[in-house]
Amino acid sequence: MKNSIRNKALMVMIFSVATRLISFLFKIYLSREFGAELIGLFSMAVAVFGLLTMISSSGIPLTVSRQVAETNKIKDDKAYGIVSSGLIVSLVINVIVIGLFVFFRKPILSLLADERAEKLCLIILPATFSTCVYNVIRAYFMGRKKYLTYSVTELVEEILNVVIVLVLVSGVVFTIDKTKILTITFTVADILCFILIVALYFAGKNKLQKPYKCKELIKSSTPITLMRLFASLATTFTAIMLPNRLVLSGMSIEFATAEFGRATGMAYPLLFAPLAITSALSVVLLPEIAELNASNDYKSISYKLDKSMNISYAISALFFIIYFSIGDELCLFLFKDARAGRFLTFASGMVLLISLCQLTTTSLNSIGKERICFLNNTIGLAAFIACLYVLPKYIGILALAVGQTLLYLITFLLNNIVLCKLKITTLNYYKPLFIISIYALIIALGVKYFKLLLRGLPTSVVVIISGIIVVVSYFLFLFTIKSYRNNIISIVKNTITKLKLFKGKGSKRH
Repeated sequence: MKNSIRNKALMVMIFSVATRLISFLFKIYLSREFGAELIGLFSMAVAVFGLLTMISSSGIPLTVSRQVAETNKIKDDKAYGIVSSGLIVSLVINVIVIGLFVFFRKPILSLLADERAEKLCLIILPATFSTCVYNVIRAYFMGRKKYLTYSVTELVEEILNVVIVLVLVSGVVFTIDKTKILTITFTVADILCFILIVALYFAGKNKLQKPYKCKELIKSSTPITLMRLFASLATTFTAIMLPNRLVLSGMSIEFATAEFGRATGMAYPLLFAPLAITSALSVVLLPEIAELNASNDYKSISYKLDKSMNISYAISALFFIIYFSIGDELCLFLFKDARAGRFLTFASGMVLLISLCQLTTTSLNSIGKERICFLNNTIGLAAFIACLYVLPKYIGILALAVGQTLLYLITFLLNNIVLCKLKITTLNYYKPLFIISIYALIIALGVKYFKLLLRGLPTSVVVIISGIIVVVSYFLFLFTIKSYRNNIISIVKNTITKLKLFKGKGSKRH
């Protein structure tokens, strides 16, 4: 069973890494092709889109996934009924939200710091409908543990984004205003992925049945929806308020928009890069914990959660060392933007908390504690918004990093308190996490000062040499901890064995 879970997580991780890698490389291209200012405009439009889809496309898909997982040992039509309920509720809510937005669009869009973002918000509007259907059906695949289908659709969407942007930028088909290219791409790619996932659903002989557990779906999804709605409101509020607060601190509108673009369009993809690996654990954990919770097997839940925490933190710590020690040079090399590097270095501590917060949130949602999870997240969001309002006057765009880090820290700590009370976790992961934190900081500071010896060398050379030192020293440290050493050796052995089996099958065919 352990190998089965590991293999599933590995498969999801491979697709996730591939998707995030394409996305990351693509964002490097976008930052150079479009610049920080246009990236900032696009980020504002996406923030509004996230708010519009949050009510209908957040708590409902997650609840659908959990309920489908709980019915894995029951006949299929109950799961199909859950999907039907999810689609109906999601689409009805979406129609109401979009109707209200269209009616009040002028006062809402007037809040944006840059009026150019208003047209982009309208272009992206049709994607809200396709997103509703896409998220519910994808949640069904997750609940059924069909991780290949779940992961492939995300990868396809990213590839579509790349292809469509390249076609539109080239002007081969037709010429489009450069400010609109990214939003048009986002909308078209989303609709195409909606068509793909619907086709995969029915091609797999799945169907739609009479709605099942509709009231329970609404009841369970409401706290999750509110939690993510508040998060989306905070994102939208950030896109609206932060540039305005930066302008009030003395910046021009153009420079404030560019600063926002650097943070959200350049530094953030790097800060959230560890999720390409660690989110695979959350994807696999949700249906696993839901099934174990149905049978009251809390010991197994605790074991899976504690082990996932250790693995996630070990991965995140490597990214922290890189960003803290060579963040400036990394952004200068990738984006040709030194100010983005300043933000990345300052915000590097955030990566240590993101995956831990995600895992504890997933665990609480999986055992039906959505209301508590919502309350914890709301407290964290309150601290986040307070930082955005007060700090820009003193530290500029860095206020975003402080607020986001505080949000994850508060949510993680409060989630842990609840998990301990429910005896879902034994907190066995705290000791190795503390040891890793100390060693990661030592390596990061060592490499930061080592860079002084590399002054005068090209930025690319500094990044490569420093990066090699970080990776080698960090993995040597991990080998001194028995649990991590055993995991690394086990993964390497399993990979070699699978490669030999694959090679053997290939030779037999010939």
